[in-house]
Amino acid sequence: MVFIFLLQICAFRECCRKYIIMDGAHLKGKYKDIILHAVTMDGNNQILPIGYGICPKENTDSWTWFLEKLHEYIGDVEALTMVTNRAPAIAVSIQNVFPNDQHGLCAFHLIGNIVHTFGKNKKKIAILFWKLVRAYKTTELRNIRDDVATYLSQIPHEKWTRAYCPTTRYDYITSNSAESMNDVSNKARKLSILPLLEFFRKLMQKWFYKLPMAVGMIMFIFKLYDKFHI
Repeated sequence: MVFIFLLQICAFRECCRKYIIMDGAHLKGKYKDIILHAVTMDGNNQILPIGYGICPKENTDSWTWFLEKLHEYIGDVEALTMVTNRAPAIAVSIQNVFPNDQHGLCAFHLIGNIVHTFGKNKKKIAILFWKLVRAYKTTELRNIRDDVATYLSQIPHEKWTRAYCPTTRYDYITSNSAESMNDVSNKARKLSILPLLEFFRKLMQKWFYKLPMAVGMIMFIFKLYDKFHI
């Protein structure tokens, strides 16, 4: 089952960053399925969910199915970047469904692997790694330990560092935005499928109700500023 928010799809295509972050989570109720979800980011760095998929397990077939459904709605997006963890199933599915788009990796998952591999001096290595991930110039990637450089050379640089990314990666170097939706739905994932989808529908309705109120307050403050020059 796929649950796509058409309003959010329109928002993504018209006024959001061409950036999609994806993740999956286990359901906790009677049906022990997997929920896959995709979110994007607006210009104010707010999370905007655009779709969910519920499948028996997380593998290449399920991710391909979900991405094909997503592609039906968003179509081909110029300079699109998709960020996920390093799971092979997601990588294969993105390559099959979005072959011309950039697939970036979550830096948080990568640093976990590096710290596990290079246990000694892990704090120094972690600090260095985050500098490399956030680097804007390729020259910043030269000062790195040989053993760590060898490890990272196995992963294409354009997948984990901004300096080599052919599209715009902004400041989103992890998949935390998607994973935060797992936290939001933590209790709701104990529900059966239809009540779970209703939870997401109400959540979006609540968010979209609050947004105009926030915008209205900002406009009110601007009017006060113009009137009283405060």
